[in-house]
Formats: sequence, C-alpha cells, structure tokens
Amino acid sequence: MIPQLSKTVIDNMKSNRADLRDRKIVLGAYPVKLFIEPTQKCDLDCPMCDFSRRSDLKDMDMELFRKIEKELFPYAGEVNFHLTGEATLAKNFNEMIKTSSKYTFIPKIFTNANRVSEETLRLFVELGFNVSVSIDAATKELYEEVRTGSKLEYFIKNVKKLISISDQIKNERFNLRFSCTMGHHNVHEAPKLVELAHELGVRDMMFGAMDLGAKSKRHLTMDTQKNISYLKKAKELADKYKIRFSCPKRIGGTIINDNHNWYDFELPIDKFAPFQLEEHNPLEGDCGYPWIQTCIRSNGTVVSCCQAEHIVGDYRESNFWDIWNNDMYQELRKQKSFYNCLGKGCNLTINSIWKGEKTR
Repeated sequence: MIPQLSKTVIDNMKSNRADLRDRKIVLGAYPVKLFIEPTQKCDLDCPMCDFSRRSDLKDMDMELFRKIEKELFPYAGEVNFHLTGEATLAKNFNEMIKTSSKYTFIPKIFTNANRVSEETLRLFVELGFNVSVSIDAATKELYEEVRTGSKLEYFIKNVKKLISISDQIKNERFNLRFSCTMGHHNVHEAPKLVELAHELGVRDMMFGAMDLGAKSKRHLTMDTQKNISYLKKAKELADKYKIRFSCPKRIGGTIINDNHNWYDFELPIDKFAPFQLEEHNPLEGDCGYPWIQTCIRSNGTVVSCCQAEHIVGDYRESNFWDIWNNDMYQELRKQKSFYNCLGKGCNLTINSIWKGEKTR
C-alpha cells in the first residue's frame, strides 16, 4: 500500500505553517522539509557548481544519520537525500534511503544519473522517490561540455532503465523530473530538451537559470529577449506533449508571465502532495526557509538553506532543538526581509517562484 502522510506529519505541518504565518522567532514545530547530505563528493566538474560549498569531501557516517532519522524523520513531510555533491556516490547511500520505507514523507533525490547502479534505480521506484535528474543540453557535445566528466549515453541509458523499472513496478508515488540549468550558452537547447523528454517518456521538467553573476557571458541577460524566446518555445512544446513545465519568472528586469503550466494537467504524484506541503510558504515574495526546513551536511554542520552560506549549528555536538531555536536561527527569523540575508544578497528570494509552486 502507498502511504499517505501520517497524522503526526500533517499536525506538524499545520503547526509549522502557523509559526511561519506569525513569523515566530522561537518555534514549537519541527521543520517540514529536510535536506540530508550523504556525501559532498562528485564525479563531475560542472561550471555552474560552486565547488567551494563542497569543502569536506567525505560521506556522512551512519551514526549521525541514525540520530537525524530518529529525531526528525517521524515529523517530516519531505526528505531530500541530497544537498551538494552526487549523493549516490555515498558508501551507505542505499542503506540510508531504505529507511524511508518506515515513514510517510515524500523522499526526493537530485542526481546527475551518470553512474547510478541498477539497484539504486530500482530502490528509487520501489520507495516512491521524486527523482530530479540534471540535464542541461540534448546534444552530446554541449551536454558533455556543460556536465564536465559526463557521458550523454550513460545518462540516457540510466533514464531509460529508470522508466523501464517504473513501467514494471507502477508505483504512483514515483516521479521523474528533468532539471535543466540554463545559461546564454545552452538555453537554445531548451526546445530540444523538451523533445528528448517526450521521446524518453519524462513528463515533468523544470528550467532554472545559471547564477554566475550578471556580468558572466553565460548569464541569460546577455540577450534577454532571444533567450526568453527559447524558453517560450520550450513551453509551447511542453504544452503540446502534456509535460509539466516551469522556468524562471524573470530574466533580469524582464518578467516572463506565462512561465509554467502547473495547473493545466495532473501527474500521479499530485495526489500524495497535500496543500500544506505544496503551498507551504504564506510569505509571498519572501523566504520561509528558516521556518520550514533545515539542511544537515555530511560532516554534521547545519546550514539554513541550500546556499550553505550560514552555519547555524553542529548536529554531532547538539540535539535538534538546541539548534532549531538557537541564537543564529533566531537572528535569521528576526529579519524583516531576506533579500540581503545577514549581510549577503540572495538570488533565491529575488527569483522566488514560491506562490502556488508545484514542487513535485
């Protein structure tokens, strides 16, 4: 039987949402979303990846993982088994993800899908994972230039394996998404990526913008209108093929009004994503991360979001509640705006697609 979220999880979501709505500084609810980093190691060297965030290239040990599982998993609505690096390279990765069968949260993974074992691919389907695979070009030469160290044939082979396993097992909670990072150098491939998704049988795509600074020659503002035209063509194809689609809602100062088709059709996974998780952040145009999620790195350090800019504690030395309401977290929650988060500018807030976002 495919599990629905437990009453414990739903009750915690409601309490967490109330804490966020009231912008409480000291919280009584657990976070509803977790990011657990199995490893910081990676087999690729992509230009859009900030390697400095992967400063401790080791795996998370199982003692630390078990502590996290015991304290946080019973209350989580979503657990992401990744942060930086290629999570599937962790020695104990399969052992870690198997624990999700004991809970009702939605498990998620982000992978480059180049060197994933068939055993791991099968577990993704059996355990009902939401799998995002990164692909930034549909032609071999450009794909392997952008994803340095990769092979397009490895990627396609593993995606086909994953879809074949899904066709056999038919777990409605399993979802496969293409996650595409676009810059001036590869956005012309966006329509080709939709064609490839259709050819392979992928029905969910998200296009993000490469963030290397506005002065980078890879930035989408190098030719804003032309680059938007590629994204619009990609959306037209996605609409035609009934593929769920989203892209940035702005490039520089230019708004892309029709940037998604989230509500035009449904995917099987939608029935397992209640509104408390789908539209959890009631702070339109601002950041809810210090209330709704926490991120635990492979070395035990706790950071406030996927940017990994602000270390808020060390899980090896403290229990969760000593960290969740400590001075650093309280300082984060006291901020009136997160556009300049504790002195550092944040592009996630500026380019937010929170409102009504389909995270599945």
